[in-house]
Amino acid sequence: MSRRTLGLVAIRFKPDKKSKLSAVTDVDGADMLHLFHGLVTNLDADKLVHHAKGRYTKIESIVASGRSVLVKTESGPFGEVGQTIDVNTHQVSHVRGDNESATTMTRTFFMVPPGSEVALFVVERQGSATGGTQLIDLFKGAMLSTYPDHFFPDETVVESDAWSAAAGLKSVTAVRYTLPLNIADGTTAIPIKAGVVRQTLEPGPGFSFLPRALWDGIRNLRIKSSEFLAFDGQDADETIVELVNGDQTKTYVLGKERQPSIRVVVTDEGEPSLTDIDLARRAADEAKTYFNRMGFTWSDQWLTGQWSPTALLVRLEPR
Repeated sequence: MSRRTLGLVAIRFKPDKKSKLSAVTDVDGADMLHLFHGLVTNLDADKLVHHAKGRYTKIESIVASGRSVLVKTESGPFGEVGQTIDVNTHQVSHVRGDNESATTMTRTFFMVPPGSEVALFVVERQGSATGGTQLIDLFKGAMLSTYPDHFFPDETVVESDAWSAAAGLKSVTAVRYTLPLNIADGTTAIPIKAGVVRQTLEPGPGFSFLPRALWDGIRNLRIKSSEFLAFDGQDADETIVELVNGDQTKTYVLGKERQPSIRVVVTDEGEPSLTDIDLARRAADEAKTYFNRMGFTWSDQWLTGQWSPTALLVRLEPR
């Protein structure tokens, strides 16, 4: 199993360019939560095939409950011929054509507190695989097409907006995949791709945390982990930070944007993925932290509750 993480994407509603933000639960009388459910329900499967990017996504199930919608997807790349190999026998069990995709199951939650001015996607990734990005893009396009006079600004939630801003830095791990090495074979040095290399920096004796200035530098991209954890001059492919705030400990994989997006590690490599119920609780924890910072609230009770027949009948057509 590859590492699984959760990332956050917020979306808002402005009736027009000059107006202030309005409640996402009242978009011309419609609730954004119901509109998202209305889009993914009965969505034409071809709409989720991104030919330009060679990305396939298929919706496996949809659960509307309380103030949330859970969408489970299978997604993966396509466009190149490949093989499926049995790792025990090392034999090819299937030859994959350029119109076939080897998919990975991931889950996306859409959470909207009552009366809120912000809605939140909580997107699961396994490694780089996720179906959530395609769902968000389709939803934004459908909203803009259906409500052309309105604006729906969205943003990836960055680290500076999160719980981690005030946390102490417990450790930094830099990961480099397939580090190139020259290995001698007889008289010839042959460049090969070595396995995964990890280097971790932890506090010295007598210290609970690494220097605050180091954490500030990493999260503001002034310092690269490869500057103090060396890979023969190569940049790290991933930087993983372990943070402690009060009695909570969290592990993040940092993105490489101008301000690193947060991806909270929920299961590490080799661990089984969380059940839908356990992942929903983790997603709710991250949503609660974010909504509280934005001046709204999130209650775990909003993960449950039957929808009305009217809400279930709401539809949103894709662009």
